[in-house]
Amino acid sequence: MLQRLYQILGSPIAPIIAALAWTLLLGASYSWNAGRERGAAVALARQEALGSFQKDLVYRRWASMHGGLYVPATSNTPPNPYLARVESREIVGPQGRVYTLLNPAYMTRQVHELAREQYDNRGHITSLHPIRPENRPDPWESNALLCFETGAAERSEVALLGGARWLRFMRPLVTEASCLRCHADQGYRAGQIRGGISVSVPMRPYESIAEENIRASRVIHLGAWAPVLALFFASWFTGTRRQRDQEVAARILMQSEGKFRSWIEKAPEGILVIGPDGRITDGNPAAESLTGLAVDGLRRLSGASLIQEPMGKAPREGESIHLPERHLLRKNGAAMPVMVDRVRLGDDHELWFLRDLTEHRRLEQDLVHREKLAAVGSLAGGVAHEFNNLLSVIRLQAQQLLSSAPLPVERQQALLAEVIQQTRRGASITSGMLAISRPPKGKVEPCRLESLLDEVLDFQAPAFAQERIAVERDYRSTRPIMADRDQLVQVFLNLTINARHAMRARGEGTLRVSTRDFPGEAGALIADTGIGMTTATQEKLFTPFFTTKGAYAQDGLGIQGTGLGLAVSARVVAQFGGRISVESREGVGTTFTVTFPIA
Repeated sequence: MLQRLYQILGSPIAPIIAALAWTLLLGASYSWNAGRERGAAVALARQEALGSFQKDLVYRRWASMHGGLYVPATSNTPPNPYLARVESREIVGPQGRVYTLLNPAYMTRQVHELAREQYDNRGHITSLHPIRPENRPDPWESNALLCFETGAAERSEVALLGGARWLRFMRPLVTEASCLRCHADQGYRAGQIRGGISVSVPMRPYESIAEENIRASRVIHLGAWAPVLALFFASWFTGTRRQRDQEVAARILMQSEGKFRSWIEKAPEGILVIGPDGRITDGNPAAESLTGLAVDGLRRLSGASLIQEPMGKAPREGESIHLPERHLLRKNGAAMPVMVDRVRLGDDHELWFLRDLTEHRRLEQDLVHREKLAAVGSLAGGVAHEFNNLLSVIRLQAQQLLSSAPLPVERQQALLAEVIQQTRRGASITSGMLAISRPPKGKVEPCRLESLLDEVLDFQAPAFAQERIAVERDYRSTRPIMADRDQLVQVFLNLTINARHAMRARGEGTLRVSTRDFPGEAGALIADTGIGMTTATQEKLFTPFFTTKGAYAQDGLGIQGTGLGLAVSARVVAQFGGRISVESREGVGTTFTVTFPIA
């Protein structure tokens, strides 16, 4: 047998026979592969069309089940003229807005128009007897509709449309009871076929992929073709080369996976792999350390069972979502603050990167503590400075009273009056310090900002008139807040008096007092046209013992202050959950905004 085989292989015709056989074999293989690729392209396009049809059918049935829906009538969605005979085609809603009926066909048409704009997919409802002329079928659709009437359940094929190849797909629409609201006049009965949904999917993307695969197959088949005399060698060489390529690819893949796994294992952050169902499929050692659970224990949990707060919407493919702080439930039941980054992978899995914030929070608390100590030091220094000044004045007056030289009664009375004034100033500083450190609770009750502001403005009306200050009131919020009325009156009194002093330096001005509504809050705005403040002044404005009243004194106005009014006001506002802020420009004026949660 072997000798006979050697004789055949050694004969002159053997190379020709072998070459023809090999060529036919490769040609058949190439043709089969090409046909399979083109068939797969058609199948994928049909699958997309089927999905579009099923989606259209589902939301059409949903709309039909509810008898359609009403939407605001606009230029893009005018009342459907073909529903003029339908009762209640338009209704009038609140504030006189007109809503029009969006029946299933109208809704499906708008969805198809959006799909055509965004994805170039074409679809529409059609019938041999359409109500809307634009829904009439083209020749291909007419043929499909006729086939449906003879019992066909589907029609699909690749056909030319606008000079390009498209997958044409169509299935019938069966009349349901809910459809008769709009189609009963056409004589349809439940169960009859009244038309179909036509879907057209461009073949170009699928055929491009198929042609690329076919070109690759062509290269492979041509590369496998070899002279007849080297047929066995070429077959052996091709087989060994393919095996070697597979082994190399497998080795590279294993190396790549090993490196990736090594990086994951060594990462300082906890990493969890979350499956499509939300359950944990894997985790690295850092995640085990954070949770106190081994990987096997993690795999029995879901990501949501570890993180106590809502995680929000899932990221899109390739997207990363940063969550600044969540609390991770550890094995021992303790909650650990963590920062979470979610990354969506291409296979519907997610990677959760967990970073322990415990040390970060400790450092933040330490910083706050340091800032409090610094504030206490600064406050103590200010108190010491103020009391040293007033005690120096008292000591000086007392020394004059105790001097050996007799003083006139008027001079003695003036010195005693100065001592009393300085003791009152010390009492004022003490009261301010107590208000900053422990403001009185007072009686918390519903208050209206406009009422408090009117009381403050009416009280100062004579002063405003004397100082040529115009007052404008604009109250746009009437929502009540919860606070102590007397303390807020003092806050607004401080702010308006400061505004008067700022405008007194100019000799006249306008005070604008208004109220506004903010999301969940009610606010008061006090704006003046005074001399304004620098940025540096604004940054220190609420610091105890910081005052700019010396700037007024040098202009001969004689205005003095302890530097506690705004600090106390800010403390009172914060006590009732409010906020106070300032905006100012030199030479233009200042606006204080005070907001409180609504009652």
